[in-house]
Amino acid sequence: MVSVPPKSRLAWGSFLAVVIGWLAAIVLLGAGSMFDYIHQHDEASWNRLWITPLWFSVAIWIFALPIWLIVLLPVSLFLPLSSPLWRWPMCTACGAIAGTLVVALAFPLPGRGIAPQIWFPYALGAIVGAVTCLSGSLIRKRIEHSSSTI
Repeated sequence: MVSVPPKSRLAWGSFLAVVIGWLAAIVLLGAGSMFDYIHQHDEASWNRLWITPLWFSVAIWIFALPIWLIVLLPVSLFLPLSSPLWRWPMCTACGAIAGTLVVALAFPLPGRGIAPQIWFPYALGAIVGAVTCLSGSLIRKRIEHSSSTI
């Protein structure tokens, strides 16, 4: 007999995956600010070192919450674990692509006349999407495994 985990555990698991993706973004933003501070010390300040990642950490939720509510929550609640999308390599790749596409909706596409720094939000979106989906896949399997052993 296959037991189905409670929907609330699946919902909290998907939210935890978003929080883990958010933490990955904070680490990357902090590392980027530290890199700027070290290499452009005359132009950087301690305020920029701390305020920029803090501001972006709040702004990321503007993207993260709607994506969680519209995409991740329904997927975690209604997509069966037997789907190939729950396999971590496939899920991670889908997350990286989705993260890049979300950034493309908010920022101009890289090209001529665009500052080379535009690649940072795209890389950040891809990494955050990949980390979120990887953790979501692993959390979902953990929830399924723990509910089947009860």
